[in-house]
Amino acid sequence: MQILGIDTGGSGVKARVIDVDQGTLVGERLRIPTPEPATPKAMQETVTRRVRKFSWQDVVGCGFPGVVRDGRVMTAANIDASWIGTDAATLFADATGCPFHVLNDADATGIAEMRFGAGRERKHLSWSKSGKRFNRPLQWMEELLWPDRFIIGGGASKKFARFFPQIEVKAEIVPAQLRNEAGIIGAALAAAQERESPHFLERA
Repeated sequence: MQILGIDTGGSGVKARVIDVDQGTLVGERLRIPTPEPATPKAMQETVTRRVRKFSWQDVVGCGFPGVVRDGRVMTAANIDASWIGTDAATLFADATGCPFHVLNDADATGIAEMRFGAGRERKHLSWSKSGKRFNRPLQWMEELLWPDRFIIGGGASKKFARFFPQIEVKAEIVPAQLRNEAGIIGAALAAAQERESPHFLERA
């Protein structure tokens, strides 16, 4: 199954067709800068251009830089504050004619890494260390959630060797294997799962 994945970030909007059965990238990746200001209308137009560039007419998975609940944006850190309360899934679907599954971009990255990347195999985990700047938030999350593994994604994954020796957490800490493509792949995977839901056809 192939799904169009879109990763809307604070600096750029990336799109690519994903083979969600294999976790492979199909065709070229398209990237354009995030509009300034990144208002719902401006982002709607940007995402619509990406969808039309691929001549896409099926479900789309979209990673978004904020807390997202049931397609609705709850926070806006790197985008315009007018996004708060906006139903992003409906906004994008109305403009493109395609069903949209919108989720937090970090959640999308996590889905991709757990399916195809660093988290796909669960092992007995050893103690690890990494960067001082990540110590406190990682330790807080560890105390609250007791995770087996931290997967560091995004641009930080490219410089993993520089900060890894300084982090002190009990869980294993690894760089994302899918790097900057993880958000696109994860968004497509989430959309594929949504497409298989019995509720999808009811909403379509």
